[in-house]
Amino acid sequence: MKKAVSSDPSYEDGYITLGNLLYDEGKYKEAGENYLKALSISPVDEHSLFRVGECLFLEEDYTGAVSGYRKLLKEYPDNAMGHYKTAASLALINKNEEALRELKIAVRKDPELEKRAGSDPAFEKLKQMPEFQKIIKR
Repeated sequence: MKKAVSSDPSYEDGYITLGNLLYDEGKYKEAGENYLKALSISPVDEHSLFRVGECLFLEEDYTGAVSGYRKLLKEYPDNAMGHYKTAASLALINKNEEALRELKIAVRKDPELEKRAGSDPAFEKLKQMPEFQKIIKR
């Protein structure tokens, strides 16, 4: 795949496919680099925008992940998982009020995320807060 991508550097799908393979192997830094290359060709590809944030999140660069997810949300404001992962990233860097705002948006857009949030370790510090309890309706 790397050879195919290097033979045609304007082939967006090649970078996405390579990014996906690397992502599946747990090579998040390299995967993120390939998604960024795909975005240099197609700047608003929803999958690549999401995966850039996700790779940073999995590398535990939560500030970078927030930035990545916000780029996604700028183009795709209805992406519930983008709001959810932004909330998780914000919670992990102790930006609790912002995290709760994003989580509220995520759950409003996809009510299934209520249950996920209730068991997500990223929200551990928020779970006792009344605002969090209201969002997940517990």
